[in-house]
Amino acid sequence: MGYFAFVRRDADRRYHATLPDFPGCSVDATRLDALADAIRDAMRACVDGGEWPVPTRLEQLPRQDADHDGYWLMVEAGPRA
Repeated sequence: MGYFAFVRRDADRRYHATLPDFPGCSVDATRLDALADAIRDAMRACVDGGEWPVPTRLEQLPRQDADHDGYWLMVEAGPRA
């Protein structure tokens, strides 16, 4: 399953991703190439053996005025990933 994370880069050049399908779940990474693995680990921790949520479709994701400061990244994860 593919889940979306909203990614921003902060002033210290760290990547920060929020995961709308996993309320309260977010992740930081120092390198972009490590971000997807960190996101998958955070999702697994948020689910903690429970049910994986149904992924939200891109057009249903929340939009904010500050969205131009980041981008949506799809990460494959879930019980079958």
